[in-house]
Parts: sequence; structure tokens; C-alpha cells
Amino acid sequence: MGRKKAKAPGLGQSLINDRFGKKHTGHRHAAELSAEHDATQLNLQSVTELSSLDDFLATAQLAGTEFTAERLNVHFVTNETKGIISEEQKERIDAAQTEFQHLLGIPRRPPWTQETTKEELEKSETESFLSWRKKLAVIQDNDDLIITPYEKNLDFWRQLWRVIERSDVFVQIVDARDPLLFRCIDMETYVKEVDPSKQNVLLVNKADLLSSQQRSAWRSYFEKAGVSVVFWSAVLENEKLDDTYDCAQLEAFKHTVEKLNPALASMFVQLFAVGLDKFRTLVPKIMDPHYRDLYDREKLIAFFKSLVDKPNKVVGMVGYPNVGKSSTVNTLMGVKKTAVSATPGRTKHFQTLHIDNELCLCDCPGLVFPSFVSNKAEMVLSGILPIDQMRDHVAPVNLLGRRIPRKVVEVTYGVNIQKPKEGEDPNRSPTASEILSAHALSRGFMTTHGQPDDSRSARVILKDYVNGKLLCSVAPPGVDDAEY
Repeated sequence: MGRKKAKAPGLGQSLINDRFGKKHTGHRHAAELSAEHDATQLNLQSVTELSSLDDFLATAQLAGTEFTAERLNVHFVTNETKGIISEEQKERIDAAQTEFQHLLGIPRRPPWTQETTKEELEKSETESFLSWRKKLAVIQDNDDLIITPYEKNLDFWRQLWRVIERSDVFVQIVDARDPLLFRCIDMETYVKEVDPSKQNVLLVNKADLLSSQQRSAWRSYFEKAGVSVVFWSAVLENEKLDDTYDCAQLEAFKHTVEKLNPALASMFVQLFAVGLDKFRTLVPKIMDPHYRDLYDREKLIAFFKSLVDKPNKVVGMVGYPNVGKSSTVNTLMGVKKTAVSATPGRTKHFQTLHIDNELCLCDCPGLVFPSFVSNKAEMVLSGILPIDQMRDHVAPVNLLGRRIPRKVVEVTYGVNIQKPKEGEDPNRSPTASEILSAHALSRGFMTTHGQPDDSRSARVILKDYVNGKLLCSVAPPGVDDAEY
């Protein structure tokens, strides 16, 4: 009689072995800093979101605190304002944001000297970072306040500190559609704390999405606030750098420009690397006086050089994901030097890139700074939270329906959105369900059960919003939205 085949362990035993077995090494979160962590190796994996338990454990380990757990009745309560907020809620949120604005800053690098040892500096940096995290925890305890998922990896902030220390001019790149959301005022303060002679510049990217009147309104706002601001479009400038053509083709283009408008002949030098198809679409923009106030590549480089009176000038750059930091760096360099990504942490180390013998760019890893928002739906529409990773598509699309007129959505996608029912407000905004169903049916996006695939349509529409196909911009404080 043959020997019985050994019985395979059951599912429960397999899970136990996997969880507690000796061979299990586990995976450590990027935000965790253990005692045996080699300080010579930077832990450069971006960490912007943690669960409540992960956040507690990471903070405890960062502080070097040992703790024991007791069996208690623990309740996790999440207070989120989903989708649309009422006027009463908005007033309450605005008041709370004003009250706690002073706590919304960035961590400081502690003072150090040449005599400070490496271990002492690392310890003081960790303590300073932990103190900053505690301040933000006070904000998060307020149910009316929601802050963006800020960077929780200390090594990324160390990179920022070094970029600020190296730079003569420090540039924050923001999205023209909502500059204040992406601007960190406290960082401008910190730059001056490091060295009062350093210059702060706000580079408003994607400015071609705004009208000249809208740019003028924002320019007036920042000038009154004493902020040095530049309006620029990396996409528009990139179109001029995509392809190179021989002199005969360039001469043909020049004659075309002269026929369109003789006064543009002197501007032809800006079109030195534009293909014929792109040329035909780009010329109207350059001819349009609405774009004349935008800085081009040469003018922006000259502006940076004019801010510092020294032979070798260093310009530091930082910005949120999706604001176009890497695209701006690549355009200024004239070639692709940094990878473009909508995910924080794509740039791992700060890079020094020489434009010429006078100017050097110092590209900081992408950082997400803490900033106030009304709800998570706003973060999705702002491009702060990745659309492909969102769990709830209804709230962001509801908010999009409030911001983009019904007719604009219908014309953009060639759909007919269901009209309000009898008894409803005929002028109400379309709901997420109405928008997504109309889009999914028109595109043939269906689930296996034959229903409209709303989640797939949501990803398409939300990405179009983030990329500017569906355009909505925020007015400066003190300017009426209707007039803007």
C-alpha cells in the first residue's frame, strides 16, 4: 500500500505562515525610518498619503518612541465633505482656514555650523520634521479643515533645503487656473530666512489657458502683494522646439509670415524649430495680442539672469505634480533632461543643469506642500490626487458639473445630457450620473452587464479637465467670478 500523500495546509494556515513565518521579511513603508537605517542612503520614495494607523506608526518610529498596544474599542471616523458643499459650509470652512493658516507651513532645516557632526544634524533635522508634523496634526483634528496629502518623507524635504541653500533665485511653478492653491507662501518666507538676498519668483505656467484680461487680473493681484510674477506656457514654447527644419523650409515659412503680417517678420526668429502643421496652428497664437504678454524661452532666461549680479547664477525650481515643472526645465534646456510625470517623486534627486556659462538650473524633486482644500473632489480636479487611483468618481464629476456649463460639456463631447425633470430647477447643473451616462453611451463604454461604464467615462472626462480641455479657472481674491 502506497504512502499517503502529505496533506496541503489549508488557506487559514497558509495565511498564518505568510504573516508570521520566519522566512517572511515584510515590506517597509517609505516613510518609516528605523534605527538601523543607513543615513548615507537617501530614502527617496515619495509618500503623500497614509492611513490613520500607518501615520501613527510612522510618526512613532520617526520619534524613536516605543509603545505598547492595549485591546480597546477603537473607532476610525472619517469626516469628508463629498462633492458639492453648501454656502454655509463654505463660509465655515473659509473661517477655519483663516484661523489655522499660520500653522500651514513647511519644515525648517535647523541651524548648523561646520562643527556640527553628521549625527547631530540628522537628529536635529528629524526632531524639526516631527515638530512640523505635530503642528499639521492640529489642523487635521478640525473637522472643517482638509489639507492636501503633503510629502511625509523627510529625505525629500532635505533635498528642498539644499536646493534653497544653493539657489540665488528660487522659482515656484504654479498652475494658472488656480495659482493660490499651488503657491506656498511660507516657502517664500523660508527662502528669505535662509538669505535675505535670495530672490523669490512665481512662475505661472499654462498661462495660455487664460485670457489676457484674466492674466491682467492675476498680475495686479500679485503686484499689490509684492510678488515677482511671470506668465509663461511650457507647452506653447515646447511646440517651437519639437522639430528642426533646413534653411530653405525656414525661408518659406518666413515668406508666409510676411504675407500674413509684415510686422511679424522680426518675430520669425521665435519660429526656428516649428513644423509646417504646428506652424499653421502656432502663428495665430503669436499674432494674437492676447499672447504677447507671455514670456518666451529667451525672455525668461534673460529675466532670471537680470535678477542676480554675479557671474554664475543658480535658479532653483520646485512645484506640485501636474503644474509643468519638468516641462519647463526641459523647455529652458532646449532638450529633454527630466522625466515628465503626474506622480510625485518622479524626480528622485535635485539636478543641476547648465543652460549656459552664466545660468544653472537646480531642479528640486517634485514636492506636495500642505495646502487647504474644500474636499477631496477638489484635489482630484486640481490634479493633486492621481485620477487613475481615485476610489470615488462621483464627487469629482459632480463638482465638475458645477464648474463647467452643461452646454460646454455637450458641445465638447457631442452628447445630449438628460434635462432636469419636471418640478426640478431647469437651470440646475447636471449630475455626475447624467454626465457619465451620456458620455459612456456615446462612446460605447459598457460594463459586462450591459450598463454604461461610468468609471471609465469619469477617468476620460476628469483627465480632460486636468489637461485643460474642459477649462475652468479661479478668480483672484476680491474679483467677482462673473466679471472674471
